[in-house]
Amino acid sequence: MSLGIYKQGQGYWVRVMTAVLVAVATLGAAGWVANQVAVFETRLPRNTWRLTLKDVAGTVNPGDRVELVGRPEVPGTPAPVLGTAEVVSYSPEQQELIVRRVEMSAAGTGPDSSARVALPAKAFAADFRERPMGVPLIEPKLLIGLSVGVVLLLGSALAYYFVGVRRGSVEFLIATDMEMKKVNWSTPREVRGSTIVVIFACFIIATFLFGVDLAFQWFFRLIGILVDVKTTTA
Repeated sequence: MSLGIYKQGQGYWVRVMTAVLVAVATLGAAGWVANQVAVFETRLPRNTWRLTLKDVAGTVNPGDRVELVGRPEVPGTPAPVLGTAEVVSYSPEQQELIVRRVEMSAAGTGPDSSARVALPAKAFAADFRERPMGVPLIEPKLLIGLSVGVVLLLGSALAYYFVGVRRGSVEFLIATDMEMKKVNWSTPREVRGSTIVVIFACFIIATFLFGVDLAFQWFFRLIGILVDVKTTTA
């Protein structure tokens, strides 16, 4: 199969407008895919979590297993331990802790349900400055960009194939262009005149129907089918 443009130059405007239509549809599909991928990415499991800390006491090392502590149910009572996680790295300067291999006591929960982190063996404890965030397996912007790129590439390939290469569709577009050239397009003067005639005819028909409606109302009142509400109430 040849990838060159079949009958280049014939049916130019119909082929161009068809390609534009495919491009618009492809852009719409790319936007839809971007939204769907963004939603799908948020539902992917997180194996690594970034914890931003405050009020830090002590320190931890990579490989330590820290406790994820929740808020006490009753003020003054010990806070419950919701789970544990393994330390990947800790930056005292940025007060940022990266953890993985999270094991929560309750299914369906994560580090974002806890309020602080602690390691009693090393007297380490810290509150969360921000809500813990899961680190995605792949950067969301990169994933969305790749998905949109694939859709745009497929749309471009389809437009090129059906508008430029495939003989059956190209012959149809060329024939359409030839038929369009045979159309006798109305002049602006003719369009204005036809529009005035249509508006005037609509006005005459509306006036006639209004008169017929009034005539029927008078007749039905005359034979007693329609009764005036004020007369009935009196």
